[in-house]
Amino acid sequence: MKNVIAFFCLVLFTTACGLVPGLPAPVVEAGPTLTPLPTSTSREFPTVADRSCLLANAEPLRVEQPQGDLMAWRPDSEELAFVAPGASSNWFAGTLKLVSGPDFQNTPSPLPNIRVFGDLAWSPDGTLLAFVAWRASDGLYTVMTYSPDGGEMHDWFPAESARTEPGGSSSKAVLSWLAGRRLRVLSACGPDCDQTYEINVNEGVVNPFGEATRLVRDRFDLRRHEVMFDESTYPYMIQPNWSPDNSKVAYFDEDDRAMVLLVSEKQQYILDTALDTPRETKWAYDNRTLAVRTDDRIYIFDTLCK
Repeated sequence: MKNVIAFFCLVLFTTACGLVPGLPAPVVEAGPTLTPLPTSTSREFPTVADRSCLLANAEPLRVEQPQGDLMAWRPDSEELAFVAPGASSNWFAGTLKLVSGPDFQNTPSPLPNIRVFGDLAWSPDGTLLAFVAWRASDGLYTVMTYSPDGGEMHDWFPAESARTEPGGSSSKAVLSWLAGRRLRVLSACGPDCDQTYEINVNEGVVNPFGEATRLVRDRFDLRRHEVMFDESTYPYMIQPNWSPDNSKVAYFDEDDRAMVLLVSEKQQYILDTALDTPRETKWAYDNRTLAVRTDDRIYIFDTLCK
């Protein structure tokens, strides 16, 4: 009797752990395959057909490392400033270009002999454009301003005043414009040192502002209009940049596509940038004209023409 009981226990044990010799294999029904949803889409904002029209395109300066804003819309204007390739090089330092709507026709550089590094920033009243320039003659960076209306250019760190660190190129960055035509900039003061300077355009003076600090790592982060939003209801957005009236968002998705999201309409669409990797977006004052810089082109779109 014990042998019979032992036999049945052995059968039960082997059945639980695997297949019993001579018996057919059990049928296991396969469950549904779980496919993750793309993080660049959202049920709240379905992707629809492209609603934009291409107005113009241009060739930008090519860069390997961040060099600040390489495009900037003049306030309350259809005029776009950007850094184009120079006469002798497509990389690192180029030339300043200004194009105006509605056709954004290519025009000669107003400063053909100035090697523009980047970090473009318009004054709030739109009268002056600040930027970082590279002086090949002495291997130093400087900050300049240009007045499109008067055609005047000013170098705020002339000659040896641009040398703010021993043995280095004294890299510069534009921080921000302040009231009263004052401009704050950074200049390197050592391998891990930055000093802020305040430029008073009206008085024509440059003075150190505050104490020297550690090197500002994000000195060339792109300027974007950012607002608070519920991340759980929006798609995953890289470099979200809101239009001035907060009605639209330009952003990049995880597939390196330039997107425009329409907040009120609860829709989004893909901009046609010819599969170029997007790097920077800038909205014009009219809340619908958008400049997109990729590695190879600058595209200017009317984002609501369809």
